[in-house]
Amino acid sequence: MKKIIIIAKESDIRIYKDLNVAKSDLKEYFDAYANKEYTEHNHASIESFVDKLNTIEDTIEFLVEDNYDLSLVIFIGKTYLL
Repeated sequence: MKKIIIIAKESDIRIYKDLNVAKSDLKEYFDAYANKEYTEHNHASIESFVDKLNTIEDTIEFLVEDNYDLSLVIFIGKTYLL
């Protein structure tokens, strides 16, 4: 049985077959945009989020700077077994 990972942010929906690619994409987004001062996550918590995904939706949230304000970005993740 194959497993795919779906991670969505607003209208950006991505489908991954490889956990490592999903982790890498989230970490790149985190490094580029997350405000580390106000966000409780780090690379380890991102890896844990992806590793723990199952057929029930889960979320991870980052605060990002948006035109000198902070905005909340929510990623929703879920796995499907094929």
